[in-house]
Amino acid sequence: MASVRDLSGNTPEADSDQALPGRYDLQAVDYKGTQHNITLSSSSQQTPKFSRQCRSIRLAPLGDCHHEIGTNPTATTASPFLADNGVEYIPVSLNDRLALIQSGSAVDIVTITEDKS
Repeated sequence: MASVRDLSGNTPEADSDQALPGRYDLQAVDYKGTQHNITLSSSSQQTPKFSRQCRSIRLAPLGDCHHEIGTNPTATTASPFLADNGVEYIPVSLNDRLALIQSGSAVDIVTITEDKS
């Protein structure tokens, strides 16, 4: 059974229905779950809902982009920025989706990987 450790040393069960309170060491999570590839465009695009067991995602863009997280998010150029070839770890909640929009004119791809809980 997989678990996620928080920064206080707690290890709640990753497959429980409880939200994982507190701050977690997201880089200690196994990111080998479902993978989504999104081709960026000048309009906001959403991923499908993340799996029920997913507690965090890993973003790896091949191009500059902006992103938003929520149940029905819309990314704009005012949304948080993620640089080309950067990596971002983001906690997610049940029913969350990710919205992305490109930050330039090039057509680029973002790989989103769910944690494997």
